[in-house]
Amino acid sequence: MPRAVFLLIILIAPALAEARVVVFWQAGFPTRESQPLSEEALSSALRGSQPVFLGLDDLEKPNALVDAELLVLPYGSAFPADVWKAVHDYLQGGGNLLTLGGRPLYIPVRRQGKMFVEDRPQNTFSSSLGIRHSYPAPQADWKGFAWDANFSFLGELEIRAKRVFVAGVWWDSGDYRGMGHFLNALGDRVAAPVTREDFRDLRGGNRPSLLGARCVMLNFEPQPGYWDSSDGIALIRSAADYARQGATVFRVEMGNATIASGEKVQAIVHLRNLRKQRRGESLNGTVRVELMAGNQTIESTQAQCRGETVQESVSFRRDLSPGLYTVRASYEEDGKTQETYRTGFWSRDEKLLKSGARLEAGSTYFRKDGVPFVPFGTNYFTTDEYSIGFLGSSNAYV
Repeated sequence: MPRAVFLLIILIAPALAEARVVVFWQAGFPTRESQPLSEEALSSALRGSQPVFLGLDDLEKPNALVDAELLVLPYGSAFPADVWKAVHDYLQGGGNLLTLGGRPLYIPVRRQGKMFVEDRPQNTFSSSLGIRHSYPAPQADWKGFAWDANFSFLGELEIRAKRVFVAGVWWDSGDYRGMGHFLNALGDRVAAPVTREDFRDLRGGNRPSLLGARCVMLNFEPQPGYWDSSDGIALIRSAADYARQGATVFRVEMGNATIASGEKVQAIVHLRNLRKQRRGESLNGTVRVELMAGNQTIESTQAQCRGETVQESVSFRRDLSPGLYTVRASYEEDGKTQETYRTGFWSRDEKLLKSGARLEAGSTYFRKDGVPFVPFGTNYFTTDEYSIGFLGSSNAYV
């Protein structure tokens, strides 16, 4: 074997074996519905994550993604169809994905000789993630960006976008939600440029198992130069760090949605990381649970994380005035917040309850102060990701 080739194999093989974050990076590959970004910007955003930049030839090799914590596809809606099997198998095994710009897995691109040829835009490949259709968000009157309350730990930054894309998912998808939103002049959420899909169970018989996979998708077309800006680099870094953790169940189940005066507040902390479970790894960290009145923490407690799952009871004994209270939980590893969750409950005002109209219910009727009553305007949907329809416990915070 020629000496130069031998040295090249020695240098590349350890990098593939130790890669924690793999970035698909191919000279001449097209960027669609996004903006090109530099290798320097990606390297800066992923510093400390052992990033390795691999092209088509590298990804076609067996086990190129076997130990990767994250695969990054940085070309917007365009993705490498030539290595789709490797990408698909990686996700099937609980791998994590970060897409930068555009719509995830929307425009398949294949290599033909020295050229790259684009197929028609389609949702054939994204349907493996439960994404059945996608379209540009009709609203474009946003005035600013804000993280959802459960993702505010990712840090303040600005997103400068020309368009945002909506990904339509169905019941057989993972747990899909907006992590951050553009707001209009009234403060209403009008589009979600940062989204996340966690595969935390096997709901939906038609969807293959991606148990443990987490996909973070930056579904927007940025303004020129955004990716290379300090805000763009910060967004990629935060999104990559969060995506690497894998699908996680983290919630606080309240014992009661309302409590009487003097009654103890009780809750159960639930935590499990599906990726670590698949690998037989234990959780290592701390859950901090805070009781809050408005923005003020009035009491706190902690739950230690041991084993593959956490299911630990916590309680607060403070006497509470009537009103709405928030329970905020944070999961931390090595001093860094990995997940947060908010729920809440009402401390009942007995005088207020007794001052209202009397409501009666039978098998076929409601009566309000003895008169037939028809309720309307109710909705069983909720923005809490663990309560679907009539299922799951209530969350007074949302």
